[in-house]
Amino acid sequence: MKKFYLTLFSLLLSSFAKGEKTKPNILLILADDLGWADTTLYGKTSLYETPNIERLAKLGMTFSNAYSSPICSPTRASIITGQNPARHGMTSPAAHLPEVRFDASVQSRGLPHQKSCNVKSATRIRPEVPTLGEILKGAGYETAHFGKWHLGMKGYTPLEHGFELDLPHWHGPGPKSSYLAPWGYENPNFKEGAPGEHIEDRMAKEAVNWLKNRNRTKPFFLNYWQFSVHAPFGAKPELIEYYRKKIKRGQKQQSPTYAAMVHSLDDAVGSLLDALDAEGVTDETIIIFYSDNGGNIHCGLEETDGSGEKFVTPITSNYPLRGGKGGIREGGIRVPAVLAWPGVSKPGSRNSTRIQANDLYPTILKMIGLRMPEGHVVDGVDFTEALSGKKMQRKPMFTFVPGHGNTPEWLPPSMAVHHGKWKFIRTFHYGEDGNHQYWLHDLEKDIGEEQNLASQYPQKVKEMDSWIDEYVAEANVVVPTLNPNFDSSKFDPKSIGVQAGGLKMPPAKKSSAHSGPPKTLRTESMLGWVGKGVDVSLGPNSMKVSTAHSQSFLANANLDFEGPVEVTLRLRSVKDGKAKFQWRTKDQKDFAAKTQAKSFLIKKGEWSEMTVTLPVKGSLKHLRLFIPPIKNSIEVDWVKIGSAGARAEDFKRWDFKALSKTSQNKKLKPNVILILADDLGYGELGCYGSEDVKTPNMDRLAKEGVRCTDGYSAFPVCSPSRAAILTGRYPARFGPTYEDYYGGGSPELDPVKHPTIGKFMQEAGYRTACFGKWNVSNLNRRRANDFGFDRWVGLHLNHDFYTHKLVRTGELDMYEDGKPYSKKQGTWCDTVFADEAISFIEAEHEKPFFIFLPFQAPHTPIQDPDIPMDKPQDKNRTTLIKMIERLDHEIGRVMKVLEQKKLAENTLVIVTSDNGGEQKISRNLPLGGSKQMLLEGGIRVPYILRWPSVLPAGKTYSTPVSAYDLTATVAKAGGAKPPQDKPFDGVDLTAVLTGESKISDNRPLFFRRRNIKVTVNQNQIRQSAVRQGEWKYLRTYKPGGNGKYKPALYNLKRDIGETKNLAVENPSKTKTLSSLLDQWENDMSKTAEPMPGPTRRKKTKK
Repeated sequence: MKKFYLTLFSLLLSSFAKGEKTKPNILLILADDLGWADTTLYGKTSLYETPNIERLAKLGMTFSNAYSSPICSPTRASIITGQNPARHGMTSPAAHLPEVRFDASVQSRGLPHQKSCNVKSATRIRPEVPTLGEILKGAGYETAHFGKWHLGMKGYTPLEHGFELDLPHWHGPGPKSSYLAPWGYENPNFKEGAPGEHIEDRMAKEAVNWLKNRNRTKPFFLNYWQFSVHAPFGAKPELIEYYRKKIKRGQKQQSPTYAAMVHSLDDAVGSLLDALDAEGVTDETIIIFYSDNGGNIHCGLEETDGSGEKFVTPITSNYPLRGGKGGIREGGIRVPAVLAWPGVSKPGSRNSTRIQANDLYPTILKMIGLRMPEGHVVDGVDFTEALSGKKMQRKPMFTFVPGHGNTPEWLPPSMAVHHGKWKFIRTFHYGEDGNHQYWLHDLEKDIGEEQNLASQYPQKVKEMDSWIDEYVAEANVVVPTLNPNFDSSKFDPKSIGVQAGGLKMPPAKKSSAHSGPPKTLRTESMLGWVGKGVDVSLGPNSMKVSTAHSQSFLANANLDFEGPVEVTLRLRSVKDGKAKFQWRTKDQKDFAAKTQAKSFLIKKGEWSEMTVTLPVKGSLKHLRLFIPPIKNSIEVDWVKIGSAGARAEDFKRWDFKALSKTSQNKKLKPNVILILADDLGYGELGCYGSEDVKTPNMDRLAKEGVRCTDGYSAFPVCSPSRAAILTGRYPARFGPTYEDYYGGGSPELDPVKHPTIGKFMQEAGYRTACFGKWNVSNLNRRRANDFGFDRWVGLHLNHDFYTHKLVRTGELDMYEDGKPYSKKQGTWCDTVFADEAISFIEAEHEKPFFIFLPFQAPHTPIQDPDIPMDKPQDKNRTTLIKMIERLDHEIGRVMKVLEQKKLAENTLVIVTSDNGGEQKISRNLPLGGSKQMLLEGGIRVPYILRWPSVLPAGKTYSTPVSAYDLTATVAKAGGAKPPQDKPFDGVDLTAVLTGESKISDNRPLFFRRRNIKVTVNQNQIRQSAVRQGEWKYLRTYKPGGNGKYKPALYNLKRDIGETKNLAVENPSKTKTLSSLLDQWENDMSKTAEPMPGPTRRKKTKK
């Protein structure tokens, strides 16, 4: 290092002796996780607003092909060293960890389902490496770093890398706690923010202050690395509200929170540009705007749109690019970039030259007239030619991601090469026999990387693959190796590119059965007021507010009163305390730290009215009331606000007492438990005629409620049936996947496109939970939490009842709110689910509960519940009976708790099955057929409802009803409603079962399935059916996709076993039902994806 500085110093003396001009200032703005489509630069967003980045673009040159590493620390290390992550070794965001590693290393073994071993990342930059801050400081620049660092803690901070100032001096991957103060930084030179102050506003303010007080005899290097828009996700409430009204549901970018975060990021850019203008140095300053990686699409948020409807959405979208942060696809590495070089780059120009983050190092040095450090190898390319408007042909550009990811569109350990129009990816050892796997894309024609052209251009693949070999050798890159622990039986190629567990949701959105959901009321329940750090509840006479610290407040951001303003409150407190009002006006973006606040004392005792006059100058827009940190501190009857001296009728009053009374007078909603057995046959319950299975608890429910003799599931196999009962809609509406056998092996509901009863009940004020088999999001492993369930403990597929692992692969398939859950291994899984349901019921709460309880029994694997850790057996009826009886026992345990808690009277309990019983071992008699078939044995199931305070006891109902009716019944009971464009396909049964109304005997129920194998080697078939009254019409299509089918007509009243086909002797009824089925299929085609016909197998030559 000393030799380096001596060399540099000699160079500088030589330069200055020649009378070199004053060097330009440098402002380097690095956004965090800002995607290529997250600004208005490229015309890919209609939601986000970035006028200040556009303002910068008018000063300089916008690059449409700018690249970074797909994750934070590697890009940051590349910017300040000029080296590719493959060379400097920092390939993962691990620089905030305490362990110091200067070199990357390959792991000796990987997990059994991984073909290659991950590379373990370095966590620090070697001290001898000449970093950009050190070089510029040595060249006479005054240097300062503001914001995120993420390149190491003590000993490796910006202060050790050439920066004379570092604020807030934080090593973590994002803001320490949140974007809004209090932040909790432990730097004595960084003052805590005023409550609610945004960290990006503060960073910009600190940077501007440093700029104003800098040493004006020196050029400056202002390194402004934004916290925005990295997690944790949060923003100014008023901005969220603004974008809430702007979003359009169904668009790819629809998070108002993220839009508000982008807004604050852009505001900070504007503050810095304003400061340069005010200082008169804009024309003397090189300004660089860049992002450290692509947009985050693996995290999600529960949002609320302008109409008050809640929904879950990914944070953002990088469309038309594929993938996002963490992945080697374009969405993870292509980023927004603008460079303004006064006097050189043409204002408002655009450039398609490909640049990379490590190019900034040599380019900055060239722009300010410094040579490259002696002996320091860089991978970056000086692109000043492009900045001056000249054409520039870039040499091959490498991107290295040597780990297995878990984000949408991830690839196993890979290295990519960009050159010209081509992008080539080598995925290490994921080809056949340990060879590499290859991807080749023409980005000029296929920016979304949809077409892999590797097989069409073998010479191009060979050429670009050789470049990787050459670079690996030259840079001494540590690359992934073959995994000696690989087990081909545990490898599933379909899992590549799929985010296991679904969207990563913020911890604050998760709740447990023991703690219950947050107590704070919704905004609409608080008459437009919102709370931060407070618990709010409606008592019989007031709104009660409890806080834990002095930074908690109530706020209203939709005011309009000319100052001075008078605020009157009627309240009482259990203790004396100091409260405070803080405000901002319409023309202010932020809250002033001290000048716009007024404290007042609250005395304990009886109800009293207090009036506080606020010296507001201008029009009051946003008011905060900070509450004393006392448990159950205050009760508020009403609040009144108006301009001081105005007429009484011009004051606005918020009456929480009236709201409380309205809330108290609402009809008590029932609790709801929807129990879904798995493969439980029609004839397996005593109340349905079983002679060898004892089911006293389900029989009792039937005796105390209504038993339906003609109740149908939506589908003859698991996933489509579950999707239907959760959404209340035909599986045909979800596309071909959901009409395939077991959902085609990759069923995938989307929480936005396919809202569920969990979401509807949650929005109706229910605590919601799912305990058991989810099975509607097998491909992307989306959690039940993403679909409106506050809590989820369960599985995606079907696992060993004791080990909770998939029998075929050994993968743990038990989750708690989306995270692997191994604590209860060794316990019969249905016992775990019953335990969770009991805990959820016992956690007393003011809200009613909705529990979806999809048990796994009696689905395979066949295991004995009475023999601990019994291994899967061959299919046999003796053990199956034990599994059904254990299912009945677990249901009985849950029912017992309802009685103990005196909740049974007003709890709607439903018991049904997802389809008919398993072939050969289940008892579906007297029905014909079984699971997988559209014969009655595959779709007619047990169907019981008990609601003592509403439904009659001991009633038998014989009119055909469906799973869709159960969804509509649950929603009606809870006061929930589906979206207008996604109505239920069923009807509420409450009035029907009480005798107040009647379902028409002519109401048809439809069924359809495709490409089904009933037994091994059987030809593919497709079936569809309609049940109307006592008649059932069934089509069985011939293989080959020619549309020919065999029709069947059954009179189920006389022939429940479907043994006599009446199609020929009753052509009139056959024609009527055939036309009815055609009409339904035509209706489905208007709202569902077209259903492809069966595919033919190609004959192979011997």
